[in-house]
Amino acid sequence: MYTESAKRENQDVFRRANERLLAAVGDRIDDHRPIPFLCECLDSECRSTVQLSIGEFRDLRDSDDRYAIVTGHPTLPGERLVEVDGNVSIVQKP
Repeated sequence: MYTESAKRENQDVFRRANERLLAAVGDRIDDHRPIPFLCECLDSECRSTVQLSIGEFRDLRDSDDRYAIVTGHPTLPGERLVEVDGNVSIVQKP
């Protein structure tokens, strides 16, 4: 079983991968076109994606404590669900 610290690190790994994706394609894709970003849940085996536009992803990153996950995927104790839009949920760390 993974420790809470290991689970948080997993979230951060997916977050950094998504930020690299944004850096690679962000200036070449229309801000409103959805693209697949990695789910930023704590499950190290998760390979799901969330469809967000470049604009939505940038808005998400305006807050350092928010992550995009597939709706229904696991969260850590204390994380708060702040938005659900179909298959995408935004969670906020305490």
